Amino acid sequence: MNMQPTLVKESFDMIVNRNIVVRRVGNSLILPSTKVIELEVDRNVFLPVKEFIMFRVVSYDENSGKLGLKINSDIVNEGAFWVSFEENSNILSTLNINSVEITNPPKRNTEFIQPISSITNISKIENKNIRENQTRIWESIKTEQAPKQAQKAIITLQLPVKDLIFSNGKVSFEYYIEQIRRKSSFDIPHLFLKTEHDSIKNYFPNILKIKHFTISVEFEYLENRILNYSARSAEISLINELLFDQVEDLLIQDYIVNSTDEEIYTLDEIASELSKKTGLDESHDGQRLLNKLFSKDKTKHYYHLRYLSDKHLTNIMTINLTAKPMSFIFLLPYQNNYCIVWETYSTNEATYAWKIDHKPQSQLMERIQEIVDRIKWLRNKNKMTYLRTKPENFMRIEHEYSGDDFGFKKWKSQIESFLQNTPSNP
Repeated sequence: MNMQPTLVKESFDMIVNRNIVVRRVGNSLILPSTKVIELEVDRNVFLPVKEFIMFRVVSYDENSGKLGLKINSDIVNEGAFWVSFEENSNILSTLNINSVEITNPPKRNTEFIQPISSITNISKIENKNIRENQTRIWESIKTEQAPKQAQKAIITLQLPVKDLIFSNGKVSFEYYIEQIRRKSSFDIPHLFLKTEHDSIKNYFPNILKIKHFTISVEFEYLENRILNYSARSAEISLINELLFDQVEDLLIQDYIVNSTDEEIYTLDEIASELSKKTGLDESHDGQRLLNKLFSKDKTKHYYHLRYLSDKHLTNIMTINLTAKPMSFIFLLPYQNNYCIVWETYSTNEATYAWKIDHKPQSQLMERIQEIVDRIKWLRNKNKMTYLRTKPENFMRIEHEYSGDDFGFKKWKSQIESFLQNTPSNP
């Protein structure tokens, strides 16, 4: 058949100018081929000391079987050898290579390791035992190249909350791992969490009564890579709806009660903002917010505020809130008219009330806004100036904290007495 000479001739052409990585054993070179090709280099020719060397094939003489090689680099590893094996094995195995010539050997002596074999020309090997020995050598080389085994490790971390990122369904963090000598990213799954929780994460340590989160990470790694891992934290697992109920209390305290904001907001605006921060839909409920605020242990005006919120006309106006200090603005009905009442949350300031005679809806809203604007002005240290004008349809009710009800009954009778009188036209 005439196919073999053509195939070999093509191999001659294809091998020249290729880069091949060979294994150096003493002064012998083992070529990357399925056919055992181990060639001894003349002992007068110097080679780099490295185990793996990259050559460029500069020539091949089919008559003599001599392979001409030029040293490219000795900064290659066993991985490069097996890549070269995949790329060049099929070509090298078709060639009858008997010897090798190094065209650019180093110019100074290098320390040779004693060769595994002193066989110079494998084409002359006829002894079966020697051939089997060469096969075992080849198999041992492949065994040495077996991939490294992955290793396992467990570490325990103490991280402050600032190093944690809360997002949808997880808590993320980075940490330097000694085993792989670099930083790596980790996630702790937690289906309850949302991205908006990252803005309120500083509340979590306060409620959990901790300074740092304890995190356990179990991982499998190979060289400088983490193959897989599992991260968990007992403290993070405690973040649930019950904890967020306490977070909401702290948010209310900071965002409303202790706020220095001078603006006036509606109850719905405040509730909506709290809902965004907590990620809880129920926080969007203004009435729920009032129930949290109006508790006996939080305000001395508990009975007063309950009375006003029960009578407030929610179909016309949303309850308004102020800060610095915290207070509420209500719209109450009486007879066929209306009354705006401004009551503080926990400070001793007096209650302010304004009567509004019956007006069309559009004029009523304008009048309400006028009084809200007036309250803004009064909060800017203008109360005495306003009182000196002796305004009509207006009453100021001082608080007297006597009895178990903190003076509520007396306060209530005063405000109801004020509402029974018909207002004069403004």
